[in-house]
Amino acid sequence: MFMDESYTVEQAFEHRDVCSGVDWSSFKDKRGRTIVEYKCDLRDSKTFLTGLTETKLSRFRSQKRQLLEVVERDVQQAQSSLESLKSEYKKANVEIANLNESDLKDSDFYSHFIHNATQPTVNCVLSNIRDADMKSLCVRKIKEEGERKIYWAEDKYNKNKEELQSFVPVDEKKENKIISNGYVSAKEVIQWAIVDGESPHPTLQYTGIDYLKKNGEVISKPVSSSDILNEVYYGHSKDAKTYIYRVDPAIDNTLLVW
Repeated sequence: MFMDESYTVEQAFEHRDVCSGVDWSSFKDKRGRTIVEYKCDLRDSKTFLTGLTETKLSRFRSQKRQLLEVVERDVQQAQSSLESLKSEYKKANVEIANLNESDLKDSDFYSHFIHNATQPTVNCVLSNIRDADMKSLCVRKIKEEGERKIYWAEDKYNKNKEELQSFVPVDEKKENKIISNGYVSAKEVIQWAIVDGESPHPTLQYTGIDYLKKNGEVISKPVSSSDILNEVYYGHSKDAKTYIYRVDPAIDNTLLVW
């Protein structure tokens, strides 16, 4: 057992600034050993831990707001793109039937759609349009591409609009879950085992922190024995915030993941 022999057990474990109260108990484990358990109520743990839960709620709400802004922007962009395509296509339908070979390549519709409009076997480059049949084929391919682009633009717009309509700006169920799962207090826990008739000295078995959730569930998290016993004997921390960040530095990740 790690200890500083200049302290008695009472001096080391009973009178610590970080503890608002301590409790000793014993019980038998499954192997018949006597387990002596020490618990320290970490001072101001409620204030510190409920503050972390508030931080988690704030981050969740901020992410919801940011997501809503993204969905709204996607709808606006999809609508703008669709309206622009429809306008171009309407204009092109008026002009395309009267296009001559000399002005086909200069049309707005050509510049928007020609690079995607043709199949590999159909080359609608101006120099290859030598007769009416080739022109007719190219015009048809260009119109098909325009219709295809409008179809997919409408599909994207409708899906984005549905996502916006189904978006829940305030997720009370999720927020209540965050609150219910939030930690409200913490205790330092140390256990020793005593085997009757064998060892005259207790053997350190467990060091950790018990976190109590608002819903009543207790989460027992093992923590390094050297870190905890250093806190016991050298008293680095005066409150739960300092103590927990020293011995359980991953506390933010533990609490802020949902």
